[in-house]
Amino acid sequence: MAQPMVGGIYTADPELLSLRATLPRFLDLEKDHRSLILGMWRKGRTIKNQTGVSGARYSLFLSFDRGMKVLVDELEKSIAKCQLPSADFAEVDLRLNTSVSEVERRANNAS
Repeated sequence: MAQPMVGGIYTADPELLSLRATLPRFLDLEKDHRSLILGMWRKGRTIKNQTGVSGARYSLFLSFDRGMKVLVDELEKSIAKCQLPSADFAEVDLRLNTSVSEVERRANNAS
């Protein structure tokens, strides 16, 4: 269950990621409690006995309500505005549905 989630968060192969770098709490739980399940069970009991502690932190895993395309669409609009004559950019080459092999910034020779 954790591998697809970790792979999505870090956009990398979970087999190549370090547990200490990505999920150090899991490593600490295993070290302190002999296993993840036992450590989570004990931590859960501790949290239940505390007052003023909120539930799950779902805000760590938020996205746009209409998907990641919202970000792409807004970036497209912003880049299109740069093509106006008064913009700081002399030329913007925007290509959609195209693989990117290189990104290059060129100096504005208009001034």
